[in-house]
Amino acid sequence: MRKLSVILLIASLVSCGKPKESLVLSVKNEAITYVDSSAIVNSYSYKNDTIRNKATNIITYTISNPTDKKYVLILNREYMYPHLSNKAVRPGSIGYFIKDANDSIVNCIPGIIDTFEAPVLDCGDCIIQERIKNYNKLSISEKYSLQADEYLRNSVTIFPGEIRTFKALTMLPVVLERSENGGGILRYKELKDDYTFELVYNCRAEVFKNSLPQYIIEELKNNNVEIFDGTLVSNKVSLRKVQ
Repeated sequence: MRKLSVILLIASLVSCGKPKESLVLSVKNEAITYVDSSAIVNSYSYKNDTIRNKATNIITYTISNPTDKKYVLILNREYMYPHLSNKAVRPGSIGYFIKDANDSIVNCIPGIIDTFEAPVLDCGDCIIQERIKNYNKLSISEKYSLQADEYLRNSVTIFPGEIRTFKALTMLPVVLERSENGGGILRYKELKDDYTFELVYNCRAEVFKNSLPQYIIEELKNNNVEIFDGTLVSNKVSLRKVQ
């Protein structure tokens, strides 16, 4: 009896020591390109469309699900922005970090960013304001309209054993150019070929559960789908300057 107890204890310790399976985020690009700062006008925009095209990357990435659970994630499949810092990773958003040769995060320089979080709701965009009105009719409070908008437009379900491929655009070193009306500027001061690029996805499931209407919560529950809760970090990809 004592021998059996020892065997069960060892099995328990081995089981506890096994890493918990999670989703896997992978970047498929061989390199991420950027243009030299001399191709930038006053650090705010690219000189012409030719240079702008050279600065544009199509980021291809996959998310695989080796678990036995169905997960839903919120992924913007149009344009991709860097997270502003390691303490400012936008929840429920796919973004990236650029790191230097010492593996330290190279922070981008934000100016007027009219595409992130609260400013989006106050920018006077008629389409967004109309969405908020409709969300209110769906019993989504204005306080949580941004999270609901992200979920309803960008949610993706990944089934057990499935591998999904996604694409999104980003430009470097000026990620978001300043428009004619003065809005929007997000850039890196200097990039180098020994820097690396990695995707980061973070989601606090409770944030979205508290913002979504009850019918969506019930739908997720009835279909045994979980909102992914946690952080995914991809492999690192080298940066390469193009002429």
